[in-house]
Amino acid sequence: MKQFNNVEYSKPIELFGLLISTFILFFLLLRAFSIFLSDSIFSLIISLSGSIIFYILLKKRIIKKADFLVSNKSLKWNNNEIEYSKILWYRINWMKGASIKLKLVDGSVFRLSANSTFINSEDFIKLAQHLDKKLITYGDEKIIRKNSFGESKSGFIIMISLTIILIGLTIFKITNDKEFNISNIGLIIISLSTLWSGIKLK
Repeated sequence: MKQFNNVEYSKPIELFGLLISTFILFFLLLRAFSIFLSDSIFSLIISLSGSIIFYILLKKRIIKKADFLVSNKSLKWNNNEIEYSKILWYRINWMKGASIKLKLVDGSVFRLSANSTFINSEDFIKLAQHLDKKLITYGDEKIIRKNSFGESKSGFIIMISLTIILIGLTIFKITNDKEFNISNIGLIIISLSTLWSGIKLK
């Protein structure tokens, strides 16, 4: 039995909705202010400020904190309790933090995540690792553990192929395009490192 206190987490669909709605709000504000204001820079500043305020206010509602208890028989947090015996299968994704998906025998699904871009995901990652060990070794009833994209051989092969293609294209651009911006290499490296962070072959 182990308890994890003040763990930050969110529901993936809510975080995705926040990002989409923030972008939509920004473009709507920008279009509205550009009609009434002649100064495009001022319109951009107001639209950007309004979108940032909207994002911050909603993020506080979406990002939650809870004390999680991982016992030998169940996972508990707030008013929720999921008994391991009721779990049909589960999947854990390790890219940019961690996300947990639990499919119960009654058909219901629980999704929890902590994306390191928006949340302090360190405690949630430890929670996911500990829960993973518990479910793997749980009793006589075998709980199905489904590999995430990053844990599958196909995911590894796709990442290898994508890396080779991007490196090849980068070398081609450097040797053939005199105006190639070197800073783009940094962007490519960051993108690849983000994708590779979720690769954990089982």
